[in-house]
Amino acid sequence: MGRKRISWVKWSKVCSPKINGDLGVKDVGIFNETLLTKWKWSCFHQRNDMWVKIINSKYGGWDALGGVGSLQNQSIWWRDIKMVRDGDDGDRWFDVQVTWSLGDGMRTNFWHDNWMGEEPHFVRFPRIYVNSLSVEAKVGNLGYWEGGGWVWNFTRRHRWFEWEIQSFNQSEPKINLSRLNQQRCDAWWWNAEVNELFSVKSAHKLLHNRRFVTSMDHVFNKMGDIIGYH
Repeated sequence: MGRKRISWVKWSKVCSPKINGDLGVKDVGIFNETLLTKWKWSCFHQRNDMWVKIINSKYGGWDALGGVGSLQNQSIWWRDIKMVRDGDDGDRWFDVQVTWSLGDGMRTNFWHDNWMGEEPHFVRFPRIYVNSLSVEAKVGNLGYWEGGGWVWNFTRRHRWFEWEIQSFNQSEPKINLSRLNQQRCDAWWWNAEVNELFSVKSAHKLLHNRRFVTSMDHVFNKMGDIIGYH
């Protein structure tokens, strides 16, 4: 009695679904990340709630979630929410599940947010991004309304090279089709649900499957190493 006993079953098998022949116990770590994801979603959408206004005042709100500044004066809770975006291995699982719906453009970063549905512009156009004077600008700050229509107005450090212009022009038609709407705010749609609204259940399922697939990939890689070694 009182001695530490040997664990004969791996925790990953304990938490693996019953359909796989395992125990199906809920992984507390995954469930915690699921709830943090809900906080992240709510922080973006419930901007008029008092708790969100307090968060905006203390930490900088939504804009600060993707920042890389000092963590010294930030609570553990806020640091954990910031980590939701990148995931354990940097696969940015959350961003993959979110579709941006452009409204007035005042909550969407032109360069860093994946509002075009492919990849962020700073990834597609790194040289143009470095040349920009507005790397932290929102979509709604990179133009103006004129005659009922939206006119883009990009600021840059120097004139673009011809190849940069050609590169950007490949995306410009699609950018011009992105219609801003002064009457509503930017929004997210959740790809894992048919109604496109976030749910804890769907987020938990995604995280669980992601963790299980990752662990199985690790096993197969180890098996490959052993076979290759012999």
